[in-house]
Amino acid sequence: MTKKRKLTLELEKLFKQKCYEKYGNACIICSEPGVYHHYIMKSRNGLLKYEVKNAIVLCQKHHYMIHNAPPSIIARLIEMIRTTKGKAWCIWVDSHEHKHGVSFTSLKWLEKQKEKLLNL
Repeated sequence: MTKKRKLTLELEKLFKQKCYEKYGNACIICSEPGVYHHYIMKSRNGLLKYEVKNAIVLCQKHHYMIHNAPPSIIARLIEMIRTTKGKAWCIWVDSHEHKHGVSFTSLKWLEKQKEKLLNL
């Protein structure tokens, strides 16, 4: 296994750990047990891949819905999330949501992300 691949796997585990430490495992919509989800999708902004502030917890049902429900239902779910997270978080999201940052995967960038997560 390459050093880069090993670090990527370590970062995924560390990211998940930090998300659960900060947010627990209760779905932000219904409080059922859930898993972390990137609010701003990694495919839209890879720079936020390891940004804990971009993580929310969704149960399986709401995770499925946020990706597959009709637009009107998705809009209601998003409004519920934004209301729960609060104004400061919404300002942060709005400042990043329409930026299409590419994902950096250089060893140096990955090491910087690890350092950032360890310092949370």
